[in-house]
Amino acid sequence: MLGPREKRKEVCAVTELRRLSVNDGRDVYEMLQAIPGEENGLVNSANGLSFEEFRGWLAKKQRDSEQQGLVDGWKVPSTVFWLYADGVPVGFGTVRHFLTDALRRQGGNIGYGIAPGFRGKGYGRELLRLLLKEARALGIDRALVTIHTDNLASQGGALSNGGVIAEKTEDRVLIWVPTDADAAPAAGSGAGSRFSGFYFVNGTAYAGKSTLVRSLAEKYGGVACGENYHDALLPELDPSEFPCLTYTRDLEDWHEFIRRSPEEYERWFDGVSLECERLELRILEGLRGRQKPVFVDTNISPDTLKRIAPRRNVLILLADPEISVRRFFERPDRDKQFLYRLILEEPDPEKAMENYRQGLKRINSRERYDRFLRSGFTVLFRDEARSAGQTLALAERAFGLV
Repeated sequence: MLGPREKRKEVCAVTELRRLSVNDGRDVYEMLQAIPGEENGLVNSANGLSFEEFRGWLAKKQRDSEQQGLVDGWKVPSTVFWLYADGVPVGFGTVRHFLTDALRRQGGNIGYGIAPGFRGKGYGRELLRLLLKEARALGIDRALVTIHTDNLASQGGALSNGGVIAEKTEDRVLIWVPTDADAAPAAGSGAGSRFSGFYFVNGTAYAGKSTLVRSLAEKYGGVACGENYHDALLPELDPSEFPCLTYTRDLEDWHEFIRRSPEEYERWFDGVSLECERLELRILEGLRGRQKPVFVDTNISPDTLKRIAPRRNVLILLADPEISVRRFFERPDRDKQFLYRLILEEPDPEKAMENYRQGLKRINSRERYDRFLRSGFTVLFRDEARSAGQTLALAERAFGLV
């Protein structure tokens, strides 16, 4: 990362990004031989090949870019590009078309490197900028780059392209970079100033949102709007205006609730989310103007949060969607245990349990998970090896509180 007194190197050459071709020649070959086979986590599998082997390597990479879905259960389709400066190849980059769980920890969407003779001239930052455009053309709203902790130049390049640090591990930094950086409001800008003193935590179930909100409020002497804080308004709601929230409030036979089809359960869940957002905004309006920070475990959608809050004031917490399904009834939660007893009372408890789990799978789908992941906000992933204190420290840095 660039220090406060370092001067950022600017690109003065005419640059161009070219897609790999099976007809690429010795200029590209020589550039790849100059870049180490493995450096700072970047793998250059063309290093050390003969020119004839390089020709076969090009054909293989071309096929990789055309594949659909995973190959051999793990290989993600990817496209290779060359960065040219004044007609000379100076570096290469790879755009992976989507992420696997493994790539979310190491590898990310984009990897890139600059030949040693051309480093320190700003080409890395320029290469990433152009690769982000290619990622956007593939439908990627924001791209993950994973960078070694001691590679400060690449970290600075990612941050200067609008990236936000999501997580730091012992050996690498995970940074999410918007693929349309020009359109993304910068942290601390005037966008979203309506709730500038509020810190929002959203995401999937079992990711630790409520615990984090309580911890932040306690440490900073703030207001904690915990899980389902909008329930305080539930008794006064009109069923004609809030049909989904009042459905459970006024329900007389709860067996009806667990007997609904998975599709009905999903529609009800989505309706509740929309109604909760309206209630939350009503409550939060009443908290504006306080001198204390407000920390919110929220149901407000990412799209709405982009309009009402500074980007840096929103944090997404994610857990594997399977956890939400598998461990739903394991919590000593009164409401969940009540539902569990109702299921056991059904004529066919096994069938009733499977029906309910199918509903849980729909509301905890990978598609919903990916929408959070690509929201453009900083993301923290559930990690059983990380302590609550470590998670708190990551959140503090993400929110700019330290």
